[in-house]
Amino acid sequence: MARLDLYLKNSGLIHQRSAARRACDAGQVWVDGQPAKASREVRVGEMLRLCTSDSELEAEIVAIPEHPVAKKERQHYCRIIRVEGRAPAMQAFGFDEDPRF
Repeated sequence: MARLDLYLKNSGLIHQRSAARRACDAGQVWVDGQPAKASREVRVGEMLRLCTSDSELEAEIVAIPEHPVAKKERQHYCRIIRVEGRAPAMQAFGFDEDPRF
């Protein structure tokens, strides 16, 4: 288990822990269908939904990183299920290309 804000930062879905906290406070982060606070503990198998002003991402937590991981390793920590929004949505969430493929 890990705090949601740390998971978001360490997995690369959000680049800074403070940005992850702000996203949670703004209601942009949901876990298993519920709005989530930054301090919420997350577990493997839970579903995340991140919404920005122009993009939305749904992912499953596959593993919990203990420290920030390299871009090429990010797909080992979350499985992207759905991405909606503008074409650069994946870059907005820290991925160079669509990790589903």
